Amino acid sequence: MFSTDINEVLRFLPRRIAFPLSLLPRAVASSVTEVRLRLNAPLSLSVNGRNLFVNEHGKVCRIESALHADEDDLRATLAELTAYSMYAYDDTVRNGFIPIEGGARAGVCGEAVPAAPGPPGREPRRRPYASP
Repeated sequence: MFSTDINEVLRFLPRRIAFPLSLLPRAVASSVTEVRLRLNAPLSLSVNGRNLFVNEHGKVCRIESALHADEDDLRATLAELTAYSMYAYDDTVRNGFIPIEGGARAGVCGEAVPAAPGPPGREPRRRPYASP
């Protein structure tokens, strides 16, 4: 997701996630290559080819103690990544990423639900945004 420092992406994350990440030891923070946020799942970091988990105090921990991202966290992150203009990034999101300043990009996957549902009694048709 980024090349030099985790601080480059903290501005896109909600405070309850960004703050603990800002407390990571410098040796860890400078080696992070990916931050993974998944709905109701532990936040994980890719560091030197390994997955690490972080708790609310910014300490590397076991998966059981890791921070979890909820729906509000994901919505807030997506809003920040798209500068609150999701429609402007529709094509890149459909391809599975959002470009970030400096040449980095944020991977995105999931399903989109149209704003206007179909006929009464029928579930809205979901469109995949990116391949799993």
